Amino acid sequence: MRWFCYSLSIAMLVAVCTSPAHAQLTSPQIGWEAELNTMSHNVSGTVSILDEDTLQFDDFTYDGGGLSVYFYLGTADENPAFSTGLQIGPQLVGPAFDGTQEPFFVDLPANQILEGWNAISVWCVTAGVNFGSGSFAAVFEPALALVDIKPGSFPNSVNLKSKGVLPVAILSTDDFDVNDVDIDTLLFGDPLLIDNGGTAVGPLRSAYEDVSGDGLLDLTLKFSTADLVEYDALGPDTIEGLLTGALLDGTPFTGMDAIRIVPPNGSNRNSLQISAVPEPSTLALTALGLLGMGYCRRKRA
Repeated sequence: MRWFCYSLSIAMLVAVCTSPAHAQLTSPQIGWEAELNTMSHNVSGTVSILDEDTLQFDDFTYDGGGLSVYFYLGTADENPAFSTGLQIGPQLVGPAFDGTQEPFFVDLPANQILEGWNAISVWCVTAGVNFGSGSFAAVFEPALALVDIKPGSFPNSVNLKSKGVLPVAILSTDDFDVNDVDIDTLLFGDPLLIDNGGTAVGPLRSAYEDVSGDGLLDLTLKFSTADLVEYDALGPDTIEGLLTGALLDGTPFTGMDAIRIVPPNGSNRNSLQISAVPEPSTLALTALGLLGMGYCRRKRA
């Protein structure tokens, strides 16, 4: 492998591997990630396994404090494992990492590979203290599910004052079998509201039926409209609903469909009803008809 030193924006030198063809791991850990949990000194970030002896650090933060601080690998995310683990990379004490620097790479010492090292720590050797650590785990890319809000209806109108249920269906396709869905993991709501403090809601009940007419069983769900409103999972400005969940093997999935809130802005105020204006000829015929009826009544009188 060919080596050189890469200078970070914080003027810290980290040894990196620049070989365009990484070694091939037989370990199942390749591509796995560890999220560093903050314990002290503002440690956080994501550590990814690139190959058998190279780690990538993204959004790494650390205030630079402590004595004799290094990255340490351990067989488990436990202090005893780190205390007898593998030291990698340079001394970390000094200039702070604020998470805005470019991703950087750290290689293991010569003749060492990541096989069997299941966790990583920012480890203070002098005090035997863990400043922040995490276990490597597989990263699942969410599968995409075909979701139909209010099957058979368009547009998907929702009245926030309703005391009933909102039906949502997950449709089976050649690539997605609803029998593989873990129903206990399902949550529904407006993604914008959820991102701003709302709470996604689980279904009241579920059933298997073919709602799309393609001969495949779909998974139908019923959500309480009142609960969706109460937990800020739907609101007057909602335009789409997001369903999230996981398959029985743990693979996450998502699906989305449009929503139209009625009355507009969730209001129950009486609105002005505008009807089509009759053509002048129609008005004339109507007037003649009314006049004729009046003329007949007068003759009978």
